[in-house]
Amino acid sequence: MACAYRRVVLDKLLPEQRADFTEAQAMVAMMLRGRPPTLTELATLAKRNTAYTLQTMDNLVALGSRALAPVHKTVTGNARRLSPRRSK
Repeated sequence: MACAYRRVVLDKLLPEQRADFTEAQAMVAMMLRGRPPTLTELATLAKRNTAYTLQTMDNLVALGSRALAPVHKTVTGNARRLSPRRSK
């Protein structure tokens, strides 16, 4: 189960770290231009940040559900096996 969890973490979090680094590079480039950002640049930044935040939230939800899937399968199987049989 630990191996599956590590795979889930690597599948979801490594791309997140790459995106974080890319976003930081864009922010530094904007700061080093020596002028205030234009409205178009700010709008692009806001759009990109919103998309990034939504993707991060979606990845965290998927990470939680995928990490708990093996536990859920085991618990559900045990509940079925141990539940009393109903006679009709």
